Amino acid sequence: MLFFKTYQIRRATFWECELFLCAIVMASTGCGNTTNVSGIPNVTSVESANTSYYPVTVQTFDTEGKSVEMTFSKIPKRVVADRVNTLAVLLALGQGAQVIATSAGVSPLSYARLKEKYPEEIKKVQGNYGFDLDLETVVSLQPDFIMGWKSSFAKNRFRSTEWWNSQGVNTYILGTSNHVIPQGKIEDECQFILDMGRIFHAEDKANGYVEEIHSEISRAQMYAKGKPPQLAMMLEVGGRNIFNYDDGWIIGDMIRQMGGVMPVKARKLSSEQLIEYDPDVIFVDYFMEGQKANIQKFFDAPEYNSLKAVKNHRIYLIPFDYMYAPGINTIDGIRIVRDGLYPDLAGT
Repeated sequence: MLFFKTYQIRRATFWECELFLCAIVMASTGCGNTTNVSGIPNVTSVESANTSYYPVTVQTFDTEGKSVEMTFSKIPKRVVADRVNTLAVLLALGQGAQVIATSAGVSPLSYARLKEKYPEEIKKVQGNYGFDLDLETVVSLQPDFIMGWKSSFAKNRFRSTEWWNSQGVNTYILGTSNHVIPQGKIEDECQFILDMGRIFHAEDKANGYVEEIHSEISRAQMYAKGKPPQLAMMLEVGGRNIFNYDDGWIIGDMIRQMGGVMPVKARKLSSEQLIEYDPDVIFVDYFMEGQKANIQKFFDAPEYNSLKAVKNHRIYLIPFDYMYAPGINTIDGIRIVRDGLYPDLAGT
C-alpha cells in the first residue's frame, strides 16, 4: 500500500493620586510621553496612542483587479472576513473580537484547524455564517471593513468594492486570490500579513510571522545548495480526473524558491501524461478529511506503480488553504513543501 504524509498541522498614596491626575490632564491635551516640571512621567492613554497612529493607508485591489489605496482612520471594529484565510490572519494577530461575521465554516476541516491553533481567540468571533453569509446578511450587519477574495465582491456575492466604498466601508482583496496578481509569490502573502498588521495596529506580531516565513525559506535554500533540482507537481485528484497547478500559484513559488522545478503547464492531465512526467515528488491538495482515503486509493492503482514518487513514498498531502491564497498559513505550506523536497529536514 502507498505511504503518504499528512500534516496537522501559543488605599492610594498622595503621589499615586497625583500620577493619576497628571495622566488624565496629559491625555486630554493630546500630549505624549513627556516629563512634567516635578519630574514625574506623564502617561499616554491607549485611545490617545491609537489616535496618533492613524490614519493608515495600504494598497489593495478593486473588483476589477486594479490597484487602489485604502485609508483607515481607526482600527476596524466591525469586520466581515470572507474565506478561511482572512479570518486566520486576524486570529493570529489577536483581532478575533473585531470580527462580526465570517464564512470560514464552509470549510469544516479548515475551521477545525483554526479552533485548534487559536482556541481562545476564535471564541471572540461573533458570527460564523458559513454558506449563509450573503449580501443581505452583510448589509444588515453594518460592517466598517470587508476583506476577502476577488470573488467575494462579485455580483452574486457582496456587490462591488466600489459600492461598499461609496457607503463608507473599507474593503481589502487578497492579491493572490483568483489570479488578481497573475504570478503570485510568497512576498505577496507577506505583504498581506504586514498590511493587516498596519490596519489593526499589530505590526510587531505581523513582522514576527513574516520573519518566520523568511527564516524557513532561507533554511531550505541553504540545504538545497549544490543539490540537483527536483521535479515537483502539485495535483488535485478525484475519480479519474487529474488537475495540475503550475508555478503561477503560490505553491509554485514555494517549490521554486526551495530548489524544485514545476515545468508542467497543462491544467488537466491524463494518467499517461502523469506517468510520462514521472515527478520526483507529488503534492496533492485536499479539502475534507474523507478525501485522504480517496487519494490513497487513487495512487494505489497498479498503473501508477512505476512513478518515482509512489515507489519512494514521496506523495504529500497539503490542505488547500495552505497552498492557495494562504496568508498566515503560508508558513505551514512552506514546511510541508520543504519536507517533501527534503525529507531529511522533516520535523526539524
